[in-house]
Amino acid sequence: METLITDFSYSLLIWNTVFLVSIALWMYAITNLLKSSFEKDDKLIWLLVIIFIPIIGSLFYVFIGKKEI
Repeated sequence: METLITDFSYSLLIWNTVFLVSIALWMYAITNLLKSSFEKDDKLIWLLVIIFIPIIGSLFYVFIGKKEI
């Protein structure tokens, strides 16, 4: 019984950490996008990608989108 509670606590801690990191990455991508200067509709397209595909879209923006500025 004791190991079940300990294992559950560690897995919950890991999932909470992953969740908080993904939310922080999502917020960083949106704020950085809104401060950037993209041409024409690029900013709108990136915003839609980040909002509708949160984790993958944020990672795409950080690794690909920031280099296009």
